[in-house]
Amino acid sequence: LYGPDGQPLLGPDGKPLKAGMGPDGKPLFDKNGNLLGPDGKPLLGPDGKPLTGGAIGPDGTVFGPDGKPVLGPDGKPLKAGLGPDGRPLKDHKAPPSTDKDGNILGPNGKPLVDKDGNPVKMAGKPYIGPDGILYDEEGNPLLGPDGKPLKCGLDKNGKPLFDKNGNLLGPDGKPLLGPDGKPLSKGAVGPDGTVYGPDGKPIIGPDGKPLKAGLGPDPTTLKALMSPPDTDKDGNLLGPDGKPLTDANGNPINATDKPYIGPDGTLYGPDGKPLLGPDGKPLKCGFDKNGNPLFDEDGNLLGPDGKPLVGPDGKPFNRGAIGPDGKLFGPDGKPICDKDGNPVFASLGAPKKDKDGNLLGPDGKPLTGP
Repeated sequence: LYGPDGQPLLGPDGKPLKAGMGPDGKPLFDKNGNLLGPDGKPLLGPDGKPLTGGAIGPDGTVFGPDGKPVLGPDGKPLKAGLGPDGRPLKDHKAPPSTDKDGNILGPNGKPLVDKDGNPVKMAGKPYIGPDGILYDEEGNPLLGPDGKPLKCGLDKNGKPLFDKNGNLLGPDGKPLLGPDGKPLSKGAVGPDGTVYGPDGKPIIGPDGKPLKAGLGPDPTTLKALMSPPDTDKDGNLLGPDGKPLTDANGNPINATDKPYIGPDGTLYGPDGKPLLGPDGKPLKCGFDKNGNPLFDEDGNLLGPDGKPLVGPDGKPFNRGAIGPDGKLFGPDGKPICDKDGNPVFASLGAPKKDKDGNLLGPDGKPLTGP
């Protein structure tokens, strides 16, 4: 059994808990919904109480407090998205963006440069997910010589472990070996975007701070359709703290003419209704591999076909946009940054729900699983 932090759940005796499994490979519960051990007795958590909150099985099936699979609207059991290690995905992100030369891009979309002004390349650096699993630039799990996904060790702060030679270490403290049988020693990009060099230390930028790559939202993660961003009475976008967001020059950022882009690319106006094109159909924008909306060099918002989207007035959208995660893009199509060079995020409204409290997806129907 594992908790939300990916760590084994311990019993009152401090030992990892193990559930009993039926012949079909599904966890065992009693009639009261208590999770059972291999001996058929209810398992007790560290607080000495039975585990009665349901569970997620090895294949991703979600079990409710009654011990039965939770069913979706189609009558089929819901399944959680699982990572390569068979555990539910946790805040997983897409690998860092790179330009055509392989240079790592920062959150502002510009190439990262070290303290000497040199661009930093991926060049074989794996991206490390929040659970320690290693991914290549395409988002595929890196496999070891045995063909199984590689997982590195993380310290208590979630940072990857390296030895004195810069070799990436596994949870057992030993150097991880790639599919070629050689240690992984070219650095890495950590779960929070920190870029590590071949010496295993963070690469420092011109400002003396560790460089951070821009990570995109995981395309396999199920996302609810959020309500449009919050604004004040003057139409200025508000941040998570409820205060107006400001750009690098300290100017407030107005929501006027900036469409909110839903997780499937649909454009929404300030009233939360889809924006329509000249043909009366809802407009959809295209995304890059990291989940950012596509713009051309003139700042026009592009559709999935790579052509500028045109509004009901026949004019292109060229005043910026608000991404699915709240990231703000300016009229030039680039992320709007604060005075520290960090992207600015708007505070999105509450997720949309139906009358029964179910989260709704972009199609207006309840989310049921990936």
